[in-house]
This record gives sequence, C-alpha cells and structure tokens, in this order.
Amino acid sequence: MSYGGTPNQWQWTNLLGVDSMEVTNYSFDKGNQLPAGWSLISIDQKQWEVGSIPNGTTYGPNVWPSGQQGVGTYLSGAYRNEMLTHLYSPDYFVPVGASSRLSFKSWVCTEANWDGGAVSISTDGGLNWWYIPPTLGTFHDQISTINSNSPFYGEGIFDGSTVLGGCQNTSRPFEDRIFETTNLSGENIKFRYFKRALYQFVKISPLFADNLKVMLYI
Repeated sequence: MSYGGTPNQWQWTNLLGVDSMEVTNYSFDKGNQLPAGWSLISIDQKQWEVGSIPNGTTYGPNVWPSGQQGVGTYLSGAYRNEMLTHLYSPDYFVPVGASSRLSFKSWVCTEANWDGGAVSISTDGGLNWWYIPPTLGTFHDQISTINSNSPFYGEGIFDGSTVLGGCQNTSRPFEDRIFETTNLSGENIKFRYFKRALYQFVKISPLFADNLKVMLYI
C-alpha cells in the first residue's frame, strides 16, 4: 500500500497483474455544441446550454472547474418557471465482470425540494428509464417530498439544499457526484440528466455540470 512513493495510500498500478482502468471523459470546450453522441430535448427554449460563464454573473458559479466551457441551464441568469429539459449521454458498454461508476461535477441552487435536477439510466437504448435510487451524501442532496405532482416525487434530487450557509454563493466550488454502476456490467447504459422547475418564487440559480465521465475498471 505504498506503491508510487505515497505511504499508506491505495494507488493504481498496472504491475502484479492488476487490470486496467478506462475513463471516458467528454469535453464541452469545442464550441457551443454538444460533444458527439450527446443530445437534448426540451418542451420549449428553456433548455440545457453549452458555453462559458459570463463575467460578473450573479447567478451560478463564477468559473468552471476545468476548461472554459461546460453545460448548464441558463448560463447567464436565473432559471425560468415551467422548465423541463433533458440532456442525454451516448451509450456506454460495461463489460461483464467490470466495475464502473458515473462521475461528474455539479453546481446547483434551486428552490429546495420543489425544483431540482436528477439523473436516470436506460439499458435499452432510451426506451425505458429509471431514476438512480436515492443516494444521499455522495450523489443526491435530498429526496423530493413536497410536490406529489412532480416527476421527481419520491426520488433523489440535486437542489443545493445541503450547502452550509446557503447555496447562492457564486464563489463556492462545484461538487463531485459519484454513483456506482457496477451492477450493470454486461449492459449498454446511457444517462439522462433531468432539470425540472415548476414555479420560481425567488430568483435562484440554474444547474451546471462539467467533467461528465464514466470510469470502467476492467
């Protein structure tokens, strides 16, 4: 447990027969277009956007965690009422016996429990979807319990409600979101990033995401 010169820490090694790690990481820094294989759907023009964060913004973060661009809902202002937008990933094949996880960084500040974001998974090319089970602490902020008419009702959501002192601090860093998908080995999987807003009674910030990746341990 001291490989690589760092004592008492686990380190990744290709020595001693240890298998490899593969990372699929998508960049949003190539113009204001989604990477190849990505797509979005929205009920109107209130939708995910690819781009940079405007200077002097008062809603959302003031810098991306890496690069100059990322993806978010309303990069230049507060999110809007009646928003329903989906961001779809490409398909990933998880080999039989492989370990895998979904990992990305997010910045979110919505009306707690009313609005928010969530991620769902499909193993049949997008015909059927199921929400990632509530995973508080490492993935979701809380479980949606207020609005029984919300598509998030009873599901885990991101809303910024766990940020100490409130989530509207534009200088706070992005948060890591990690979910294990090892139980889906042998499947083609894809992810749907879902932002929903019903009625916005106060001006609150959108949902931002960057460094979206799937890591395979084969």
